[in-house]
Amino acid sequence: SSTSITDVDFVENVLAIEIKNSVGEDKTHNYSLFYERGWLEVTPRPVTISSESGKWMYDGQEHYADIHMEGFIAGHSVTASWPTVIDVGVEENTVEIKSVRNAAGKDVLNNYELIFGDIGTVEVTKRPITVTHENGPDNLVYDGTERVFKNYNITSGSLAENDTLELTFPSFSQAGRYENENKILTAKIYSKRSTRIKSPEAYRK
Repeated sequence: SSTSITDVDFVENVLAIEIKNSVGEDKTHNYSLFYERGWLEVTPRPVTISSESGKWMYDGQEHYADIHMEGFIAGHSVTASWPTVIDVGVEENTVEIKSVRNAAGKDVLNNYELIFGDIGTVEVTKRPITVTHENGPDNLVYDGTERVFKNYNITSGSLAENDTLELTFPSFSQAGRYENENKILTAKIYSKRSTRIKSPEAYRK
């Protein structure tokens, strides 16, 4: 018999020799054996991994770009993760291989050499929206009352689904002319979306 090897390694090919006669008796002790042992080596299997790019205008939804993996043995199940994006920003579409399992369920990731090719980016850009604060009534006469005018319209663009707009309006009580400019109006947008999933999972079989 001789040494066997499956996983990545470099081992001596040790022989176990037994010599028997025609009736099955062990006659090994009658021989002077000289061994010329060899070596066995299994090198990592190269796998190429790359990812695509994607760009979306903010819509409150999760987005991710595809990835590609070439070289895994058929029948091995690969678990990988890569970014999802929701909010405005840009990041590399980096792929992380978490495990590679053979048919018996053993993690054999260390038997692969991961070679990363082109890595894309995922980007979410700002969603344009125009909010117009309407004018107050003409010719208001000073009476000491604090006045707030809350009429507004979204005159271009739209909110993403499940987002709501909350405005803080300027107020005044002194005589004078007040411009309804954006600098005196603040807005916050709140989302009702569910908890963000950090990354999609890929399963290859």
